[in-house]
Amino acid sequence: MSPYGTIARPVSDQSFTTALPRHATLRSKSESDSSAHSSSDVTLFRFASAQEVLDSVSQTYSLSALTHSSLVDAMRHVFNEELERGDTYPHEFPLDMAQFEGYFFSGDAFVLLKGRYQQATEVDPRKEIKDWEKDLLGFFYIKPNFPVGQGLS
Repeated sequence: MSPYGTIARPVSDQSFTTALPRHATLRSKSESDSSAHSSSDVTLFRFASAQEVLDSVSQTYSLSALTHSSLVDAMRHVFNEELERGDTYPHEFPLDMAQFEGYFFSGDAFVLLKGRYQQATEVDPRKEIKDWEKDLLGFFYIKPNFPVGQGLS
């Protein structure tokens, strides 16, 4: 649930099969030497809600909240820290798991993980959210910020 109520997911006939997973190499300054650079392979995946049933093709480019629930919880933890700072989102309080899933998965969701994976099935599920600290690099969703017909009254 967003501050605007439930937002319907946009419908599209396009597929992510040709675009994901997407690989990149990130370069960053080393903590020990500000002039040195280190590289990390990263992979971008689509992230499906626990309610979405993935067919065999979708399983190559989509992680599932059903099989990677601790990753969803790690993402919720990061998101709630951002909410508590109060600088970016209009939420008044941190989100519980159901609220986070309803908000985050109402559009197309994506996650960036450290490592080079050829398909989503290679990403091992982990038991605890702390197990994702080094590998969860970022996440985002694509959806309307202020959907038509969802105005405040």
